[in-house]
Amino acid sequence: MKILRVSLFACAIIVLTSAEFCTIDGLFKNCPRGWKEFRGRCFLFVETELSWAKAEKYCRSMNANLASIQSDDEEDFLDEYLDGKGSPDTWIGASDCVQADSYWWTDGADFANVDWCEGQPDQDGSRYCLQLNNNDDCWSAEDCSSTKPFLCAKNI
Repeated sequence: MKILRVSLFACAIIVLTSAEFCTIDGLFKNCPRGWKEFRGRCFLFVETELSWAKAEKYCRSMNANLASIQSDDEEDFLDEYLDGKGSPDTWIGASDCVQADSYWWTDGADFANVDWCEGQPDQDGSRYCLQLNNNDDCWSAEDCSSTKPFLCAKNI
């Protein structure tokens, strides 16, 4: 009981100082203010519309990458997160810039949980970057120089 009291007290101090978030069981989460936590990762939606490369650079300036999507549950979480932002088409962290038609995540995650929109990806030998089409709940390959809002992600 004493440990629980100390944990709750520590959480109260942190919440009052807005330094970090904590869970009810007293475990600290290290997502920075404004980021959303999901299963050990922190996500941030950035409204500023940038090209894919500039968006990745922006995320890296915060020790993050454009978001990889590593499970169906994570994609559902991100769809809901973006619903609260007006459901814009949003850059996420995969491209085939190194080799046409061969996609990879900038954070090095396996490119296994794929949710392509119908008719995607374009496989015409051109280079593309990945966007999350939140209204359709799927992914599409787009011209990397297009400007869009984006999602950054980092591990806790």
